[in-house]
Amino acid sequence: MEREMEELKRERDLAQSLLESVRKAKKVQKGSDQCGPSGQVARCLSFPGENETVPTHSRDTPVTPRSRTRGAN
Repeated sequence: MEREMEELKRERDLAQSLLESVRKAKKVQKGSDQCGPSGQVARCLSFPGENETVPTHSRDTPVTPRSRTRGAN
């Protein structure tokens, strides 16, 4: 019975150390990915500046942005 108790304690200690290792690994992995997918989405949704061209379906034909004018109120 005493041997069984010692074996259970060893298994418990091993499980706790494995859990701690996994938690540390996840924390490091999470911290290294600061931008994450939201940073990628923000880059994809950015709009061109006034002097930049906007690509269309054809790769060879650049389209320049229209100038902004206000309509009559």
